[in-house]
Amino acid sequence: MGMNMRGRGKTGRSKILARRAALAMAALLLAGLIAACGSGGGGGATTAAPAAEATTAAPAETGAAEAEAPAAGSQSESTAAAAAATTEAAATAEAAEPSAYPIVQEPITVSVMVINKDMESTRMIWDDLSALTNISFEFFSIPEEQVAAYMAAGDWPDLFQDTMAATYLNDYGVMGGRLADYRELLQYMPYLQQTLAEYPDALKAVTETNGAVYQLPCVQKAVTDPVVRVHFRKDNLANAGLEMPNTTEEFASALKTLKEKSGTYPLELRAKSFGTDGYPYFERWIFAAFGDMDNMDYEDAGDGATVAWNRWTEQYRNMLIYVNRLYAEGLLDPEFLTMDDALLESLAKEGKATFFEGAGQLLTAEDFPSGKVEVGVMWPLTSEFNSTKHALGANYVLGTNLAINNASAYKVEIAKALDTSYATSEVAPGSNFYAANWCYGAEGYTWEWTNAEHTEYAQITPPEFGDITFSELQFKNIIYALAGRQDTWKNAVTNTPGNSHERQIGYRDNMLPYMTKPSFPSSFLKFTPEEQSVIDSYKPEIDAYVNEMRGKFITGLLDIEAEWDAYVAQLHSMGQDDVLAQHQASYDRWNGK
Repeated sequence: MGMNMRGRGKTGRSKILARRAALAMAALLLAGLIAACGSGGGGGATTAAPAAEATTAAPAETGAAEAEAPAAGSQSESTAAAAAATTEAAATAEAAEPSAYPIVQEPITVSVMVINKDMESTRMIWDDLSALTNISFEFFSIPEEQVAAYMAAGDWPDLFQDTMAATYLNDYGVMGGRLADYRELLQYMPYLQQTLAEYPDALKAVTETNGAVYQLPCVQKAVTDPVVRVHFRKDNLANAGLEMPNTTEEFASALKTLKEKSGTYPLELRAKSFGTDGYPYFERWIFAAFGDMDNMDYEDAGDGATVAWNRWTEQYRNMLIYVNRLYAEGLLDPEFLTMDDALLESLAKEGKATFFEGAGQLLTAEDFPSGKVEVGVMWPLTSEFNSTKHALGANYVLGTNLAINNASAYKVEIAKALDTSYATSEVAPGSNFYAANWCYGAEGYTWEWTNAEHTEYAQITPPEFGDITFSELQFKNIIYALAGRQDTWKNAVTNTPGNSHERQIGYRDNMLPYMTKPSFPSSFLKFTPEEQSVIDSYKPEIDAYVNEMRGKFITGLLDIEAEWDAYVAQLHSMGQDDVLAQHQASYDRWNGK
């Protein structure tokens, strides 16, 4: 078959015959899912899951955004037409079977565009895929500032690796018809069918307002899913005779004790610990302690149908009062609004900070007197306003990418090759190639299970790659970007001693049990041009006002009790009700209304 796959072959792991039976049921489920998505007009799942622990620290922090997606296009197909097209595609796919390998007998070459990527190193996933399929993938990189001009020029590659901006999806997909609709390729992608049946929100995340699917979802489920991440130094807590607090009062008391003993600020945060965009880990964590809601911004009101915005609620107000108290009592570093990542890292490494977020993944054994990493992960707190621990959940859809040029002569072959990224076991006997390769590399070569229960794994850096971390190996030599189905490690932690091991245990034990409901799908909601125009008209000014007032409330420049009603009234006058209405319209489509 021309395969030269890395790692151990696993005779007997192939379950093709059993999978074929399962796929028939999966396709029947998929037909209903896709038809519903086509009739609903779009919307998508939130990317509440950060990148897997195999990724670098930066992707782990930047994989989970809550910002609203820009407009993804207008309703250019009728509801009936979209539903009919998707149902027909699913019906055709029902009889699909996994591809035979190689996919083509005579070698072909597929051109692939990436953005701002290092072209000096080859990525082994694509080399191995080529060996498996007989398809060569020829990559070239475009600087980000040149992408718009490149797209407009029209001399396109066969495949786009990176996530395509919503404006391109609208202009070249919804309106222009120049991007391939994966609905027409489902018959060649049985592993994708099975994945979409298991993760219905993944289908919503990639369905545009016209019912088309132009990019593929990345589904990730791992112990590093939490988007609420507050870390602490276990040694500092133990030296002060303290245990991990359970309530907001216990937390404040622990901070007081720590300050008395150390003379330093025990709680070190940074400006992006709070915010209307980005990754406000601390704000998400502390907000949940003061009521039933998990997210300060958009969230389901609890009825499965209504959108709530929580930055003008009593829960948000009570949170601000509490954080103002920590600030006033000298427990929170007063420089938090200007704190940069480098200084926060330094304070955490030197042991001058006990509680922090953003630096937890950077501490090493050398930063602790014991010579071992002693990083803990905080669980949720309760308060006088809330007696149940809970935390913002995850929907397990990380993102979307891999759009195909509709003019490519190799659409079917590309679809078959990409379908391997959703396979839960090796796609051909002895190939050692399945979805895990698309994130972690080949089992037995760059990682391996270390127990029979598959709850622990070891990350391996092959000697030929030198003295680099697994994260560096991953993004320099394995992949360009995460893709496909990445739930192989969903119940596992690394057994390699160090920072990742300690934090993964903390996420598994102290956060995952409290993520009891999925996140609101903010990141993948689709808006019509008219809806997006309303959001664009009001949101920037509203966000700036919220951020300004939050800082003033926390630092005491404004009295919360005296100014709260005026703050809420100002938000109404600035158009937040109109912005909320656009989210409600999109959420209605998400729910098939």
